[in-house]
Amino acid sequence: VSDLNLTTNRIRIGGIVGRLTGGTIKNCYVSGNISATSTKDGNGIGGILGDAEAEPVTTIENCLTKIKFENASGPRLNGAIIGLAMNGKAVLKNNVSLSSGEKVYGVHGYTIDASSTNNYELEDSGLTTNASGDRVKTVAKADVNKEFFKDKVKFDETIWDLDEASYDNAPALK
Repeated sequence: VSDLNLTTNRIRIGGIVGRLTGGTIKNCYVSGNISATSTKDGNGIGGILGDAEAEPVTTIENCLTKIKFENASGPRLNGAIIGLAMNGKAVLKNNVSLSSGEKVYGVHGYTIDASSTNNYELEDSGLTTNASGDRVKTVAKADVNKEFFKDKVKFDETIWDLDEASYDNAPALK
């Protein structure tokens, strides 16, 4: 999804899916703007997925967001990849948030599954950080390039066009 422009006062909203009960979202890209005007604390707003229901486990893998977020309430339950993951039943692997804004977490708005690994959020994005060990790491704009996506994030070059990848030129799906 490119050039998303979403303004909403609703909850459980995502750039790809609003609410999902189990399943996998893989190899996707969302860019644009999300403006959440609801003042309810904990909206479940996500760049990819708004709300993962408790069972079965939901997986988000090899996805990328570059979204400018504006949020009327606090960051609780709002994230640049996923907003709400009921009972922590969401596994995130090899995702990148190049998103920016405020009152949203850099990757996830609620606790994610302990097996989640190798997710990246942009340094100095203005978003609330999730950086913690191998689950969520940070990346500087200057380090976003083909090697970053190929070697660190493990994006598959048969699926993603990484040749000109940079912060200003995000990889595209082939």
